[in-house]
Amino acid sequence: MAPIDRISDADEKALQQPGEVVSAAIAGDLPMPEPGGWSSSTNLWRGLTSMSVGVAAVALMVAFKLNSSHAKLGQELEELSARMNAMPEIQYVAVLADDKAAASVLVTFDPKSRQLMIKRVGGVVTPADKSLQLWALPHTGRPTSLGLLGADAVTRLPAAASDVNVPMWAISLEPKGGVPPGAGPTGPVLFKGGVIETSS
Repeated sequence: MAPIDRISDADEKALQQPGEVVSAAIAGDLPMPEPGGWSSSTNLWRGLTSMSVGVAAVALMVAFKLNSSHAKLGQELEELSARMNAMPEIQYVAVLADDKAAASVLVTFDPKSRQLMIKRVGGVVTPADKSLQLWALPHTGRPTSLGLLGADAVTRLPAAASDVNVPMWAISLEPKGGVPPGAGPTGPVLFKGGVIETSS
């Protein structure tokens, strides 16, 4: 068994250092950490507080923008829906032509508004002492008056679907003010055309 060498003075001093450190700590001779370390820094906590406030502000701004965008989208959808509801729906349409087959008047029926729209597409002029009268021509029976055309390029007349659901519409030239209710056309038929159903 090899003899154990004697510990040198330097090694003994090194081995004694931990004990000395502990003793010094107990006696209070070791310097304490400087105030202002990361765990006790006022600036650090202030920074963290400011950061938290900033994050909360950003979150509120994002939430506000999302709510604003949602409200704006809802408003736009409502406006679009209102515009779509206001758009006419064409259930019946006819192009009325003269005896030379020249298209002269376009007639459409909107079931939502229950209106006929009569639009002059040719050079149709009403004489000052006459009226143009629109008629529904059924398969059988007498023609039914749908109303008088105004002087403007477009005339709108109230009508029921049952009145306009006929094979043909026609326009006759009548005395000023048209024929009395219940009577049929008295003047010449200037324009007529087949009625086409576009929707049911």
